[in-house]
Amino acid sequence: MFSGMQKMKGFKMTWDKKPSILEVSKDGQMAYLIARNELTITDSTGKVNSGFNQALQIWKKDKEGKWKASVSIMYPETHMK
Repeated sequence: MFSGMQKMKGFKMTWDKKPSILEVSKDGQMAYLIARNELTITDSTGKVNSGFNQALQIWKKDKEGKWKASVSIMYPETHMK
């Protein structure tokens, strides 16, 4: 999804420095977070559109113990303006 979005004209995504929520399982193998970002794109007429999104991500540790995102869902926080 992100590789396709990065090819869009005027694409810019800026994430908050810290997630709104971050929870790690007791065994330390899984975690989820909710984070906020601002997405900016330019439409075919040259108009710049931006809006805020929230993202839910689920992370798991792989066999080497490195964190990998398993699920990432992004949804609008407000309408594009």
